[in-house]
Amino acid sequence: MIAIENCLPHKGSMLFLDRFLGHAPSQKKCQVEVIIQKEKRYLNKDGSFKTHWLIEIMAQAVAGHFHLIKASGGKPKLGFLIGIQNYCLLERIHLVLGDRLVVTSELVAEVFPLGQYEIEVLYQQRAIAKAEMSFVSDEQGDFSCAKS
Repeated sequence: MIAIENCLPHKGSMLFLDRFLGHAPSQKKCQVEVIIQKEKRYLNKDGSFKTHWLIEIMAQAVAGHFHLIKASGGKPKLGFLIGIQNYCLLERIHLVLGDRLVVTSELVAEVFPLGQYEIEVLYQQRAIAKAEMSFVSDEQGDFSCAKS
């Protein structure tokens, strides 16, 4: 399967995903893995995990999923998060270095250029967070800030 870093514009300490675990195009589902690491931005100075970063982890999971759906190789396709609905932190947990999260995203509706995804974050096979996220695709390059 394609490397996650080839699917997202995020780099270094802002690339929170580690690898794709699976992609089922016929079911419009994708799973990614996140291993808690000290080099990433989601940790407080005391080493504790900042739970609000779960939203960014979910958004990156959807972006990776979007790339797998739309990409024909090459540069990552851009999409922009335009809405978060029904975000719920189901369980407060204390993540430590080396802990593993599995994020599942499912494309539930698409009317180009809009897509609606349902996302769930699992820790030790328990759902700890879920949300619905809406994205708009920039496949045509219509959102470029470059002057012509």
